[in-house]
Amino acid sequence: MDHQPGDIIHQRYRIICSIGKGGFGETYQAEDTQSPGLVCVVKYLKPLDNEPLKLQIAEEKFRQEADILRRLGTYNQQIPQLYNYFQENQKFYLVQEYIEGQNLKEEIKNQLLSEKQVIDVLYDVLKVLDYLSGNNVIHRDIKPDNLIRRTSDNKIFLIDFGAVKEVSVLSVNPEGQTVLTMVIGTRGYMPQEQLIGKPKFASDIHALGVTGFVLLTGRIPVKNQKDEIIWNGVQISPYLATILDKMVRFDYQQRYETAAEVLADLKPLTLLDQTLNQRYYIKSYLGGGGLSYTYLAEDSQRPYQTDCIIKQLQLPGKNQQILQSAQSLFATAITESQNFPHQQIPRLLDHFQKNQEFYLVYEFIEGEALSRKITPGNRLSEPEVIALLKDVLEILAFIHHSGIIHGDIKPSNLIRRQRDNKIVLIDFSKCKQITTLEINPQRIVVVKPGGTHGYMPAEQLQNKLNPCSDIYALGLTAIQALTGVSPEQLRTDSQGEFVWRNRAKVSPKLARILTKMVRFQFGQRYQSAQEVLKALNPPNLLNFLQSRQSFRLLPIFVLVGVVSIGLIFYKKLRNDRIEEFFNTGKSLENKEKYEEAIKAYEQAIALDPNFIEALVNKGYALGKLNRNEEKLNACTEATQRDKNSFEAWLCKANAESDLGQYPESMESVEMAKDLSCKLTKKNYVNDCSNAWNSQGLTLMRLKQPDKALIAFNTAIEKNSKNHVAWTNKGDLLTKNSPQEARKAYEEALRIKSDYEPAQNGIRDLGG
Repeated sequence: MDHQPGDIIHQRYRIICSIGKGGFGETYQAEDTQSPGLVCVVKYLKPLDNEPLKLQIAEEKFRQEADILRRLGTYNQQIPQLYNYFQENQKFYLVQEYIEGQNLKEEIKNQLLSEKQVIDVLYDVLKVLDYLSGNNVIHRDIKPDNLIRRTSDNKIFLIDFGAVKEVSVLSVNPEGQTVLTMVIGTRGYMPQEQLIGKPKFASDIHALGVTGFVLLTGRIPVKNQKDEIIWNGVQISPYLATILDKMVRFDYQQRYETAAEVLADLKPLTLLDQTLNQRYYIKSYLGGGGLSYTYLAEDSQRPYQTDCIIKQLQLPGKNQQILQSAQSLFATAITESQNFPHQQIPRLLDHFQKNQEFYLVYEFIEGEALSRKITPGNRLSEPEVIALLKDVLEILAFIHHSGIIHGDIKPSNLIRRQRDNKIVLIDFSKCKQITTLEINPQRIVVVKPGGTHGYMPAEQLQNKLNPCSDIYALGLTAIQALTGVSPEQLRTDSQGEFVWRNRAKVSPKLARILTKMVRFQFGQRYQSAQEVLKALNPPNLLNFLQSRQSFRLLPIFVLVGVVSIGLIFYKKLRNDRIEEFFNTGKSLENKEKYEEAIKAYEQAIALDPNFIEALVNKGYALGKLNRNEEKLNACTEATQRDKNSFEAWLCKANAESDLGQYPESMESVEMAKDLSCKLTKKNYVNDCSNAWNSQGLTLMRLKQPDKALIAFNTAIEKNSKNHVAWTNKGDLLTKNSPQEARKAYEEALRIKSDYEPAQNGIRDLGG
């Protein structure tokens, strides 16, 4: 020990006792004689050697790091304040605030921490790390020894910053460069990038994750070949295990990037073991996200301390206008919940608000979420899916009749009740909308859809929820149950329809029903739950024939049966013929045989007047023959038969533009843009690009080149591979900006090398 009790350093600090000694120096508890009664910590660091140049470099580094420590301790209540620093006898001294308490290494010698205690420690330290990263500081040596729990309030303090220790390992290489002779940090806690001298903010997260495991188990974690912690024998919730696993990933790019990210995932767990509203004891966290979290709780005021479910809803920001809107939404959600008592919807038992957090208390349903049954390796059979559909559709028929739309149907919101195997529907979207409120530039509170991406149909994304939106989500849930594939992983065709039949063994009847449930255009779906139930439960002729009164009507029913079978075969034959005529039309159109193509399309339309694609294709074929009045008639008929068809409105816009009806064309383009540009899936983005391109053409004809250029550029921005938009941009720029026009044509040909209009444009420019 370099200093003995009673020694005075810097003519001011009287040594009380040694606290610790390491390879970099020694730490003492001391009294500041100039402030009687003030106990402090004095730490000294030895430079590697006393050569003047190296000493000078070490001194500069010491002053730099000491200034950082002073600033950090001044503005953060969980970092000891730096009172003083100085150099004396070729040693560097730091004088810091003394924290009355015990470090966590000593604390766990008596008893390991519980899971909740570990969560609280992690949350406390992560807030400090978030502060450090904001100041561009990496601690580098997080471990239980360097975390002190203050006795007075149980707050965790972070001590012994690694960067300042570099003064003890600085050297100068033969080229005159400053180098470190060893890595700062503690093995077992340091990640790989820190071991090779390249620490990052994620390095501190790794060390804290290891620390959390040590506090829980008393040992450094061991990993398997997948870089996952081996939890054998460790009692831990899956949510905390997942967080710790991600914190200690070998590759820093697979870890949490910032402390703020870990805090967001960890925050819901901080409510564990607390009692809400002086009544509800939180037992476990069940999951959540997007500021909506669900807990299993114990109601201390009900007989036998009954279990219940607590749903916590947080606001996205602190704003009085948002709070008022949230309170209004909350009141509406409560009223709706109380207005539909149903055996397969959990009862709302209580509700309350605390600060800017809203709480709903529901009866506990003992069972299993459908999401646990549906995995890539564990699908449901067709009979199971049909039973699921019928169960949920009965609930939807009830709530839709009451004017309520669920808005968030998905596997995790369908619970298979243990006592009777019935499906229970939970988590209505009206509540979830509270967590989505925001204020737009016009200072108006905007309510976003409360559903889940992947399960929400196009109209819900535009906040136009209707009963068939629930049917769409239920259909996708059923498809997921049959295929084991989530909606976001399913491919869609050019019309936005899901391609899923090849992923499941399913009867043609159920496939048709599910396909109709999930049609992109809501007008083409089933419009009510009862309608789907009717399709699933057609009248049973055999059951009817079994009744005694039916025998005398047997010949009639046999005839009806024969006719029904005949109708089925006729319908199938008819559908095949429609498809054949349509495909023939497309083939003829590709061969530029437009008259014959039109006849083929008309034959398809004669069999199915609502075949929008055939009407649109007929319109474009008529346009190729300059029969623009007839083109407009065909496209207009398509919009009348399906007002939500993007293709129909774009066809109408083109026809009107060809006829010089520019104001009408602009209105039709706006309709097409409304139907496509507010959506984000790839095929919708392409449609949006085509709509902007069409608007550009109309603006060119209106002799508004500046606005036309904006439209073409927007089309290209929406879809950079839109060779038609690039070509039209080239046509627009040919006269005044030939070089830019050439670039546009070249880009079009790069995308589609045989596109004749772009080839002609290059040729006209003399290329």
